[in-house]
Amino acid sequence: MGFLEASQAVIDCGQNELVLEGICRDSTAPDAWNLYATRDYTLKPHSLTRITVSGYQTRGDINVVLDGSKHLLFEKNIATPSMVSTYRNGKSDVWVTNLQFRNQIIPRGMCIGQAEPLNEGHLCVISDTSGCLDDQQETSESQMNCSLMMSPELSDEQRNKLSELLRKFSGLFTQTDKSTAAKTNVKHRIFTGDHAPINQRAYRVSPTERRIIHEEVQKMLDEGIVQPSESPWSSPVVLVRKKRR
Repeated sequence: MGFLEASQAVIDCGQNELVLEGICRDSTAPDAWNLYATRDYTLKPHSLTRITVSGYQTRGDINVVLDGSKHLLFEKNIATPSMVSTYRNGKSDVWVTNLQFRNQIIPRGMCIGQAEPLNEGHLCVISDTSGCLDDQQETSESQMNCSLMMSPELSDEQRNKLSELLRKFSGLFTQTDKSTAAKTNVKHRIFTGDHAPINQRAYRVSPTERRIIHEEVQKMLDEGIVQPSESPWSSPVVLVRKKRR
């Protein structure tokens, strides 16, 4: 009874016929053929199982497109993905997935799906893009002079390791003086516990330095680097002059 149910058997008492719809081949599709399990298979719950199927006997090895049975998917929760496979001596291996919480049986001769010869002209080959990514990374790396960020006291091995690290995270550094926005989503949080807020007074600076501070802070506000705050914690801005090389 399990085999008859799995094969969607139809018993016609009036015609004295037993029709196994899941096994009878589709004669209306000469360019495709059904695939049948070569033996009984037990599928464990929520697992993949590789099974061997057979069908139309072909000469030699051919590439075929396999399409899983929709009946197995909708009625039995057994999924067979569509795939491209090699059909050898009338047989091929396919992967089936049991989506149920219990064991299921695929009896020998049960229809698993259909196969049809692969039309090579329908293939869309996607080339390996790793080379393109490497080229883009090298382009980005070439725009950053890592030597300016290294101490001359480092050994060659240390310089190579640091250079590799800096280039790997080159997106965190700006390449021009026009932008100071770092491309990072990292957020920092300082744990202060129950300590009372510290509010330091601004240092005395000249009117020129005060104007520079205002312009730089406004620039960082416009670029989204900093944001207005009403926090009771504060620390004065310290101007550090760049060393001329």
